[in-house]
Amino acid sequence: MAKKRKYKRPPAAPQPQSFRVVSSSGSPMTSPTIEIRSVLDTERGRSYILWEDIRQQLGNIQYVMRDGVMIPFMRDANSEDILPLRIEAHQGVTLEAVFQESEQDVDDYASMPDLEFLSIADPDPKHGLEKIHPNSGSSNALNGPMSMRDVNEAKAMLYLTQLMMRYNQRTAEEADILKGEPLRNMSTLAFSDTVEMQLPVAGSYLMISIRVKKPISKDALKPLVHLLQSHDLEVQRATTAAISKFCTNNVENRPKFAELGAIEPLIRLIQSPDIAVQCEAAGCICSLSQIVAYTPEMVRLGALAPLVRLVQSRETLVQTNATGVLNNISDCEELVGDVVKSGAVPFLIRLLGPGTPQNIQLQCAEALCNISYNEIEKERLLKTDTKLVTFLVKLIDSTYPLLQQAVTRLLSSLSTIMKFHGQLIKEGGIPPLIRLLESETLSVVLSPICCLYNIVAMNQKNIAPFAQPRIIKRLVDLQTRFKDEQIQDRALGMLQVLTNYTENHKMIVDAGVAERFYSSVLTVSKENQALMVTLIDRLDSALDTKSKAIRLKLVDALIGLTKSSTEELQTRALKAMAGMASILPNHPNFQKAWHGPDHNLQELLCRMLESTDAEILSHGLVAFVKLLEKGDGEMINLVLFSDALEPGRNRVSSIAMGMIPPPEGSEDELMVLPLAIRGLRVMILFHQVLGRVVQSRD
Repeated sequence: MAKKRKYKRPPAAPQPQSFRVVSSSGSPMTSPTIEIRSVLDTERGRSYILWEDIRQQLGNIQYVMRDGVMIPFMRDANSEDILPLRIEAHQGVTLEAVFQESEQDVDDYASMPDLEFLSIADPDPKHGLEKIHPNSGSSNALNGPMSMRDVNEAKAMLYLTQLMMRYNQRTAEEADILKGEPLRNMSTLAFSDTVEMQLPVAGSYLMISIRVKKPISKDALKPLVHLLQSHDLEVQRATTAAISKFCTNNVENRPKFAELGAIEPLIRLIQSPDIAVQCEAAGCICSLSQIVAYTPEMVRLGALAPLVRLVQSRETLVQTNATGVLNNISDCEELVGDVVKSGAVPFLIRLLGPGTPQNIQLQCAEALCNISYNEIEKERLLKTDTKLVTFLVKLIDSTYPLLQQAVTRLLSSLSTIMKFHGQLIKEGGIPPLIRLLESETLSVVLSPICCLYNIVAMNQKNIAPFAQPRIIKRLVDLQTRFKDEQIQDRALGMLQVLTNYTENHKMIVDAGVAERFYSSVLTVSKENQALMVTLIDRLDSALDTKSKAIRLKLVDALIGLTKSSTEELQTRALKAMAGMASILPNHPNFQKAWHGPDHNLQELLCRMLESTDAEILSHGLVAFVKLLEKGDGEMINLVLFSDALEPGRNRVSSIAMGMIPPPEGSEDELMVLPLAIRGLRVMILFHQVLGRVVQSRD
């Protein structure tokens, strides 16, 4: 049998709200009762009247009261005023709108009554309290004798009542009253043993915290921190809300609360059964945990266990603050192990799933990313919940940029684990990561390119999805789109893997790699220059399809690199240049570099051929062979009959004939002998050809 749906009564249509204007002295003004339209808040199920509507209808109204009690503006769950400003409707009741009679600040401290000789026995109509004679032995409202402490608290209460009555009328400059006489009276009430005394001062602190944005002195915050010890729920709510607001308004207030000992009572309050206290206390701890120095103390005081419980809360704001604290604590490398041991990881992964608000997903992704930087915990992350990769792949296309970047950072960190690659490919994570490479924002591109590079570099079998003209074009464009060494390095690394398969060479050349090379190679780091030169060297055959003008520009750039301060880059550049031997002799810049006194390519090639380093020698042999095999008659003549190259040619012959052994200690050792034999054969072949030419002439 189908379950019967519950009937929900539709909300009643909002009724007009009645107002009566009174003066600031409390006397009614000569105006009729006025009705103003109220509006229904469908989300909260309450009716309200916009403050702007009230001011337009009633004039310079300062505030609204019901039965002598001021009605505050409506606030959201963060204790922030809801904009535009509004008050809750009280239908069926005529509210009093208080009109300010003059602009003079009747709330001046100097006008406060002197209570030295007031007692409770005699009413004082002016202030609404009774006169107190401390030494008269008279009784208070509870028919008990009043101590001096009772007298001081009563005086402080009267002072605070008068002070806060017109607080909202103060200017921004006058809003900070946490000093002098006001602070002394607030301290008296805050340190009282009576809840009735504590609650007004907690509420006053909350009102002040909403308006004062500048740093507050540590002395002014002591009474507020003391109120955290209160067992009264309303005091706890107001106190934690005020501390949260002070921390949010100005970061300079945060260390002051920590130094005053607020962390321990706040940890106790996040375990409160009251949701509002939980939320505000967790918000305070979240603000303080942004200062890394305080996170070890939080862990030492036992914050992790209750925070893990709050992460499981059904209240969004509680979850937000709790995951924020865990994120900040996990940012401290020494505390990552404590976070993992607390059992938080499974819940953080679960909250990455669908239905979780994006700001909570962001905190969870960042916390898991911090944990993944620990190599031991990284392996455990993948074993904790098989849905982790599934959730992350779905979040790659998030419309929330910060969440998207946190997710890709986590994927990049996990990509150093081989078994992760298969999971990511299976879940379809490669296409969305490739799409992010089109972004013009560096922070969006960085993590995806690092992740994709690891997947390809660690297992070249994964290169297939990237062997497409559109994707190769993106990788080539990254050489000049960002002046970021890491992005350039990873993109070049992926292109190098692609060059391991000759069928990709033409696509890479067609994507404009040559143009990107000569326009940017002299401006990047030496490490990336070496990668770019190696790429050009591998593509020498495919580059023959480019115009002569483009290849000559490549030669000019390579000539510039042969002047590098690093020998490895010099030799790689000459080796890559040799691949374009057919166009070299007729290029004026090459002729200057080949013969020039300041920069002599002949001498560089000779040094390479005479080197005892196997890698440099192999580079020299490749260049030597290419210059002979791909060069025209003039190029061959330059190589075979150059006096400067004679020692080098003799070294090639000696190695090829086994007269001297190749250098040891490098993988390139295995290449030296075959290259030397090849070079000797080419020299013999050309000498034979030249001999026949001479004989035919004779």
